[in-house]
Amino acid sequence: MSISVTGLVARRWEDDLAALAADVTALYEHPGYRRIAGDARTPGLLLEGASRREGEITVARVRSLLVGFEGLRVAVEQAGLLHRPTPPPLRSALDGASLANPHLPDESASPAAVRDAMVTNVRAVHSSLGAFANAWTDLPSLLDSCVAELAALQDRSVALGIAFAPASLTAALDRVRLAGAADPLGAMAELQREVAPKLGRIAADLSAREHQRDETQRQLELARREVERLRGAHATAVTSIAERDARLTDDSRDALVSLAELQALLDWREKLAGSANAGHWAAVGKALETWRERAAELAEHIASTSAAAREAIDERRRLRGWLVALNAKAGALRRAEDAAFCAPALEAHRLLHLRPTPMPRVRALLETCQSVLAHER
Repeated sequence: MSISVTGLVARRWEDDLAALAADVTALYEHPGYRRIAGDARTPGLLLEGASRREGEITVARVRSLLVGFEGLRVAVEQAGLLHRPTPPPLRSALDGASLANPHLPDESASPAAVRDAMVTNVRAVHSSLGAFANAWTDLPSLLDSCVAELAALQDRSVALGIAFAPASLTAALDRVRLAGAADPLGAMAELQREVAPKLGRIAADLSAREHQRDETQRQLELARREVERLRGAHATAVTSIAERDARLTDDSRDALVSLAELQALLDWREKLAGSANAGHWAAVGKALETWRERAAELAEHIASTSAAAREAIDERRRLRGWLVALNAKAGALRRAEDAAFCAPALEAHRLLHLRPTPMPRVRALLETCQSVLAHER
């Protein structure tokens, strides 16, 4: 190869060769490369599987880069651009090496093409050595993390009352750990391909069950509070009904929900809580829907019964006010002494002071009084 360049180009080639020499030397002296290829002091590892294939490719590429650098240096030197000896680490690596270079352009290629190909191969080898380094460095800690995660998943399953058999995953982790020494890349790939997804699926399933458990427990607590609220509402309704019955009588009386019905609702809730503690979260969640429907029925009945009792009491107050208004109107019309008005008004007044008050009779009397006042003499 021959080159005709200016001094500026020559200085650029000096810089390019210096950078390539540094990069190739760094790869050649990389601890990962030494572990794979070995040297006179340190035998290379006996790799297997994916690591062996990747290791062979990595070693071949590093040796190609050594040869390629020497060929490029010689070509540039022969062009009269510079005279720079091969760095000692590279020179020792080249002893007895063939100039055959399957990973770089052939001898007919330009120095620039050789240089560009070398840069690409340096990056590829660096990436490969990084994969080895990550596998050797990260695999033990990742395995320990998986073991810890597996133990945590087992604890979570026990808390949920779910049978969990981790034997297959434990065996897989042991197999990956054993294979890691000879095939770190293959072991890392198996960990990421087989073990990690299974752990992820188990974790996702447990999370869904835990969510279901927590939601069911929340609904059970709400059910307990609802029973307490119904008891309070029932006590209020009983008071209102007692006050109504003491003060007045009416034709329509709705029967109040019994305490036994509320106790049955509570017992049902306690039974569901027991099933939930046994791990039947889905079934309990479904049953709670029916429970809430029954609780809503009782709540509505208690509320309506209590409201009716209060309404009756308030009606008595309205009737008394009505009588006062009718008496005032009769006075204004000068008919307060009118027997047609006076007799029903006095009777209504007497009945309103009775305990209990006969409400239908009082209403009829007041309607009579109003009718009398509505007709002039």
